[in-house]
Amino acid sequence: YQLIEFCDVYRRRQKKDMTAWRFFFFRVSVFLAAAAAAAAVCWVLFQFNYFSPLSSRIRGIFLKHERTGNPLVDSVAEHQPTSPAAYKHYLGDARHWALVGFFMCWHQNTPAKVF
Repeated sequence: YQLIEFCDVYRRRQKKDMTAWRFFFFRVSVFLAAAAAAAAVCWVLFQFNYFSPLSSRIRGIFLKHERTGNPLVDSVAEHQPTSPAAYKHYLGDARHWALVGFFMCWHQNTPAKVF
């Protein structure tokens, strides 16, 4: 939002009015410049090994189950996907009402419902 506000302030301070297309391309160029700057910062940080690889505990959760030596990670990695019958048994009709409630969030849209 800061970049959008910067573009709007720059547009207002111009002596000559910008056309809609020129403002669009100005805004695109500002965002491309910001993305290039962020990519350059990330590249420099990557060169300094700022971003470390995932730890063995986190890797063990996402990989096919292997013994990691950590009982917590091993127990989580052994879990299997839930069957539809388990959803029906434990949630019953509440799963259907939750879907109705989800769509009711957009009925009479208010900031409280969006937040």
